[in-house]
Amino acid sequence: MAARVSVIVPVYRVEEYLPRCLRSLEEQTIFEDLEIILIDDGSPDRSGDLCDEFAKRHENVRTIHKQNGGVSSARNAGLAAATGDYIGFLDADDFVRRDAYQVAHEAAVGSSADIVVFRFAFVCDDVEVRASSPPAQPLRIDGPEAILGSLIDHRNGVIEGAWDKLFRREVLSGLSFPTDLSCGEDAVLLAEACVRAKRALAIDDALYFYRERPGSAMHTLGGTMPDERISAHERIARIAGAHFPGLAGAAEARAHHMRLFVLNGILDSPDFGNIPAWERQIRALRRSLPRVLRARSRRWLPLRRKAYAVLLAFFPGFAARLHKRRALRRKEAPRCPQPSA
Repeated sequence: MAARVSVIVPVYRVEEYLPRCLRSLEEQTIFEDLEIILIDDGSPDRSGDLCDEFAKRHENVRTIHKQNGGVSSARNAGLAAATGDYIGFLDADDFVRRDAYQVAHEAAVGSSADIVVFRFAFVCDDVEVRASSPPAQPLRIDGPEAILGSLIDHRNGVIEGAWDKLFRREVLSGLSFPTDLSCGEDAVLLAEACVRAKRALAIDDALYFYRERPGSAMHTLGGTMPDERISAHERIARIAGAHFPGLAGAAEARAHHMRLFVLNGILDSPDFGNIPAWERQIRALRRSLPRVLRARSRRWLPLRRKAYAVLLAFFPGFAARLHKRRALRRKEAPRCPQPSA
């Protein structure tokens, strides 16, 4: 019987966490109806061997070994190999609830949804510390403009990850993750998928467990990572403008917000002025400031955030002190920060 769901798992240097991920797949209630594709992206540790050992035990599991090319390249290799009716993505340092793919698949079939969005929970050392906010009830989102608008404004539980969703295979046909991005690549592909989707369904089940770990790509300040996070949202703004001009303003405001978010992250470093991305993005902020001030999105650029943008652009030292005082006032909770593409 053809696989109902293909699960694509990019694997790179995750020897410590991979067994937990694989065990969660092995325990799936519809395991025999899954096609599990493990992409060893040239991992230098034993991760590739662990994939091979797992594949030897199960006929519906296969490992693809490839030269290291990054997570987008690995996922694209999985997309090219997938044959399931639906496609899901699982990062190798995360894991899923034992009925995750049964619940998501039944929701997709029962609602005729092209994309099913489910909740996720943050874990530290395999202990759940906080779950994402649920919708009030399972929520149907009809029409590509409404689906893309939900992504842009983070409404209805739709955020920029690929891993908290199940996709009808046809929605992803011909699409690929951008290989020139190592951060925010999910967001770009997801925007393109939203344009194709006729219906999405957000359900209130927390099916995915997202592990926050030190040194993860999400929090790297060096190199071009900060620039790529912003570039991803600028691409989404172009996608929105090309298909639904009414969403372009909100999408551009989201990109401006991401620049402020990234700059704030750099401010956390005591040596922020010497981080290469700082100078690049401060110059970009100054150039874009007129558009920031004209933006009408209260969701992403309320008045106080616009004022902060001006302060950050021209008085970064004062903005750094303000940012640090705010950080000290925040209550520290035992949770991992929410990923933002």
